[in-house]
Amino acid sequence: MAAKSWLMWSCAALFYAYQYVLRVVPNVLKADLTQAFTLDAAMFGQFAGIYYIGYTLSHIPLGIALDRYGPKYVLPLCTILCMIGMLPLIYMDEFSYSVIGRCIVGIGSSGSVLGMFKIIRMAFAEEKFTRMLSLAATVGLGGAIFGGAPIQYMLDFMPWKNVIWVILGIGVALSIFMYVALPKLKESEIGSPLESFKLVLTNKWVWFISLGAGFLVGPLEGYADAWLTQSLADIYKVTNLMASNGTSLVFLGLAIGFLVINSIVDRIGIDKTVAFSGVMMLLSFIVVIGNITPLWGIPVALFVMGFFSAYQVPAIYRAIRFVPPEATSLVSAIANMIIMIFGSYFHSIIGGCVGYFGEGTLTVNGVCRYDATVYQKGLLVIPIMLILGSLMFIYMSIYKKEK
Repeated sequence: MAAKSWLMWSCAALFYAYQYVLRVVPNVLKADLTQAFTLDAAMFGQFAGIYYIGYTLSHIPLGIALDRYGPKYVLPLCTILCMIGMLPLIYMDEFSYSVIGRCIVGIGSSGSVLGMFKIIRMAFAEEKFTRMLSLAATVGLGGAIFGGAPIQYMLDFMPWKNVIWVILGIGVALSIFMYVALPKLKESEIGSPLESFKLVLTNKWVWFISLGAGFLVGPLEGYADAWLTQSLADIYKVTNLMASNGTSLVFLGLAIGFLVINSIVDRIGIDKTVAFSGVMMLLSFIVVIGNITPLWGIPVALFVMGFFSAYQVPAIYRAIRFVPPEATSLVSAIANMIIMIFGSYFHSIIGGCVGYFGEGTLTVNGVCRYDATVYQKGLLVIPIMLILGSLMFIYMSIYKKEK
């Protein structure tokens, strides 16, 4: 039984890793995509952001499908959707098809985190839930690290379309592995979520916590997976290869944060941990964008930014504690859905602001280059939202104390 549980867990972790590769690919391929499709900052922001629209809107339907049919069938289909969504980049010259494809990638990727919740609940005892979730997320974040510097290395030796083919080949192998390794649902495990859905929708604290957590997601979902590489290259005048290592540092910090954050929660509680995480992300983000530190300080700030982005696990668990056990899966889906939709908002707002403040900036090889002032203005929404989110969890720690 233990071996079977760990095999199921490995499916969750590997799919979570794969969707992170797909999530950060636009960040590394930004220059290639900009040249291939003649994109400006606003168009690229829409392309990166629509991923989160598909990701978010599919949460509830996929959550219901996982409860009804189980991960054995749903997760391989989600992987296939991810691969289909990447194909327009290879075959279509009209960029609008790639935007639609990016939305489809988001829909398929949504199954990864929901499947992770479902599989861990199926395979392990309830008291091991947060520990196994953090461990799966840590292993899965290898995909985010893989989506940075190693892909940049591949780009030095092969065309960017060939890199996408490599990623698609991994997806084929993963979908087959999950179908073979995951078991069918038992009759007793097939759920009917309608009552739980009503219960979750009427709980104001689930929504309050989810919104607060969404305000804090900017450094990870708005910056690290789309704007980090180019901003470091432009502000600090480093190569794209060196700048792409910044993304890997953020996700390395996130992976370690997932392992350590529960220890912080044990000492000071969930609300104070999340609020403190917001403050630390704010300070590290200011260091990176403010151009106020020597170059050696940037890796430290990026690692800290990623480390405290691990606040999402205790934040979702805080929301779960406001509902009975039978509503755990649904509240996890809704909380994560609300958090992730902010990724789309951040991308759209940042893309529009950078394009507005950087209009007329010199273009090098078809790619717009901006100075530090443009990024400081265009990314201002991130620190503003970090302040708001931190204040919301400070409010929770004072007026809605944990039991």
